[in-house]
Amino acid sequence: MSKRILIATGGTGGHLFPAEALGAQLLNEKCEVFFAGHKLSENRFFSRNFRFEDIPSSSSLKDVTTLYRGVKKSLRLINSFDPQVVVGFGSYYSFPVILAAIIKRIPIVLYAADKKPGKVIRYLSPFAKKVGVNFPETLLKGDLVGMPLRFDPTSVSKEKAIKYYGLDPNKPVCLVFGGSQGAKNLNHLAFEALKTLPFQVIHLTGSPEETSIYASLYNKQNIKAVVKTFESRMEYAWKAADIALTRAGAVSCAEEKAFKVPGLLIPFPQASEDHQTFNAESLKALGLCEVKAEKDLTPQSLSQILDEIYQTRKQRIDALKIENTPYTLKELVLNSI
Repeated sequence: MSKRILIATGGTGGHLFPAEALGAQLLNEKCEVFFAGHKLSENRFFSRNFRFEDIPSSSSLKDVTTLYRGVKKSLRLINSFDPQVVVGFGSYYSFPVILAAIIKRIPIVLYAADKKPGKVIRYLSPFAKKVGVNFPETLLKGDLVGMPLRFDPTSVSKEKAIKYYGLDPNKPVCLVFGGSQGAKNLNHLAFEALKTLPFQVIHLTGSPEETSIYASLYNKQNIKAVVKTFESRMEYAWKAADIALTRAGAVSCAEEKAFKVPGLLIPFPQASEDHQTFNAESLKALGLCEVKAEKDLTPQSLSQILDEIYQTRKQRIDALKIENTPYTLKELVLNSI
């Protein structure tokens, strides 16, 4: 009999990408996997390759009416699917499903992707059978499992990635993206800094309007640039990049480390509880990246920092030591059944 696993998630790619990576790994183990979360049917980051159900939720735990409806629907789902374990990926949008699992006394595994976990993970961790953490220094007791990645860093060669984007193999490439929430200010700052540097650019803008604007601006500056709103094949982007300029979401940090791409991390200033700064400092401690607050940067200072990172990229890569995890999140989940 196959194992039945319910995954509670929603919100940004930072929650959905590792959840989907875990889901794919569990399907390969012949498990039955079901996703539940807020507005998954409308979420651009959710691939909908899995069985799923939308669950009412709210960005505030004070919205008792919506949360009640979410818990009620989650209880019906648990009764019909009968999961052997529920895996929660944080955010308020997973709260009703996890609470329903607690009511039904279903084993719970929580996953803390950020070094400073969000409130839902912190509040509900005492009820969990296991808590998996991404960072060794995570501010919550748990089992170190790293980050479930959507792709294998060795699956694409540098040559293939450069060809995929139509770039010049003899010129360095800077990858720029700000994630789903923090792209707009980063887009402007990056473009102004890159005007004075000899990089080709892969720039993921986060919105169609910004894509049109920056494609035109790079063209006017005669800078070879691939400008896209979103990249579903991030393994190509990371493999093509010599350096990166990004925010410091947990997924971005994990991928940057896995692909060994030196870069500058600019934490999103509006991130809840400043959690991106905690993530960024962890990567800085490994020597791979530098960290700067957005308010402390000008195009001129950013240009100088990017140049310095590129000049020292080999030393940064050679010095990088990636910690080995005792087991993966997949193994933690399966062992909790």
